[in-house]
Amino acid sequence: MDLSKESTEKLGKDQAKFQNVLIAFVVVGLILAGVLIMLKAKFIHFVPLLVLPATFLPLVAKLKAIKTELKSRAKV
Repeated sequence: MDLSKESTEKLGKDQAKFQNVLIAFVVVGLILAGVLIMLKAKFIHFVPLLVLPATFLPLVAKLKAIKTELKSRAKV
């Protein structure tokens, strides 16, 4: 998706949405880690928790691209 074709307002909304989703992922991961530690779970139960950061990568990349596009528009 070409970000240069999107409106500044839509990019601002997308940036806020992606930041909120990223915060939600982190909160869910922390809660999951806390629950697993409290239950003294076996290592195999931590595998979904270990995979969770891999789901952040596309989200962080998209958020970075949006921020870069918004900064380039602010300079113009």
